[in-house]
Amino acid sequence: MNCVEVKNDDGTTRIEGGKGCIGCGNRELVIREVDMSRMAEVQSVRKAKIDAEKK
Repeated sequence: MNCVEVKNDDGTTRIEGGKGCIGCGNRELVIREVDMSRMAEVQSVRKAKIDAEKK
């Protein structure tokens, strides 16, 4: 949340910089990096559970 509040010439303020939601611009959201390298393993375990429940 490295953002700066800047004053416009007309006296109003705006916020520049920083990272927020690309959809709505909310800067209060926490952006996290997720490791997807084990996703195939997780999916196969879930599929095996579902198949076992069907039997």
